[in-house]
Amino acid sequence: MQHSLIRIQLIKNQLSSNNKDRNEQKRKIVSCALDYLYFDEFLTEDERSYRRKLRNFIVGEKISEKFNNLIESQNFDSEIPKLIAKNFPELFKGLSDLNNSVFKWAVSLMEIGRCDINLSSFFAIQSELCVKTLFYYGSDLQKRKYLEKLGNLSIIGSWALTEENFGSDASSLQTSAEEVEKGFIINGRKRWIGNGTIADIYFIWARNTKTNKVQCFIVEKGTKGLSSERIESKLALRAVQNANLTLDNVFIPKENCLPGVRDFNDTNKVLLISRLGVTWTAIGVALGVYDTAVEYTTNRKQFGKSISAFQINQLKLGNILGNIQAMILYAKRVSELFRDGKLTMGKVSLCKAYCTKLLREIVALGRELLGGNGILMEYKIMKSFVDAEAIYTYEGTYDINMLVAGSEITGIKAFK
Repeated sequence: MQHSLIRIQLIKNQLSSNNKDRNEQKRKIVSCALDYLYFDEFLTEDERSYRRKLRNFIVGEKISEKFNNLIESQNFDSEIPKLIAKNFPELFKGLSDLNNSVFKWAVSLMEIGRCDINLSSFFAIQSELCVKTLFYYGSDLQKRKYLEKLGNLSIIGSWALTEENFGSDASSLQTSAEEVEKGFIINGRKRWIGNGTIADIYFIWARNTKTNKVQCFIVEKGTKGLSSERIESKLALRAVQNANLTLDNVFIPKENCLPGVRDFNDTNKVLLISRLGVTWTAIGVALGVYDTAVEYTTNRKQFGKSISAFQINQLKLGNILGNIQAMILYAKRVSELFRDGKLTMGKVSLCKAYCTKLLREIVALGRELLGGNGILMEYKIMKSFVDAEAIYTYEGTYDINMLVAGSEITGIKAFK
């Protein structure tokens, strides 16, 4: 009897809530995709406050607008992330700062991605790749020398793994590190290296010629034999400073070799985090598309009424909103697994592949909703469209990530 009364009360509460929702819908629209399933209820009060503060700062400082000229000229202004770091000193320390929860880190990626994916790519390189690599594998001396400076952006980092002939097959990299008296001589070429032309230090992954094991080395800007060349004519991530690196008999002292890296598998600890980070970045990009699409369709009038009144446009908005909720709920669960020490490479790879696939659909629908205006920079829909193609590919292509998941599902590796 008691259970029946409780159930009746819950139904009454739901009916009351539905009536309230219907009344509110007459007064307002779902202007933010996070509001639909009450995203902030997933977070602690500290995480909610932090997300709102970061969001308000990014909007108030017009960070997104500042990137327009940078995107057109293919340049990057490091003063922009430094401004953010000054106001949010814990931001670029990422999960190496024990005061940062997994979801505080996640909403940082989400809100930065919502602003501009070029900025989120910089953030990912600096905090997810460079800071994490040093935090996990660096010596005490290396951490004292570089870690705080990377966290406050006194120095900019770059993480160099891929090569011209070894992208997905990164474990076959050919850059060599020959042990010599007091250090190593590094030779090789790296490609698609983010922050490659603006970095102060580089984390170079190379194969030890003596042991045949892949190790990681810190090479400072200005070291003799190190040169970088910006990759030109990109149609996506245009403000990200991707570069080709050449290492020609580059000598580094032994203390610049990260002692915690013993073979290529040690990249997995860093890549696991970065793939989760890409997922939250993709959610941020999707939020930005929804922001633009719902505002545009509400204010744009054709045939005497708002184009949001047309059934086909409501269908598209519904698909965008539904995809975003699916992405958020998937990423939330995977983030909980990471927090609890249960996340595997297969699980995070499947999440990254699935969410970036949904992002491709979202940006396509957003582009359709804006019609001809969708190709203009001021709306950023087309920019998100091409950037979604890049995020679909980096940190492991869709196919490679699916195969990583597939090997975990079946116990059979489709590639080495």
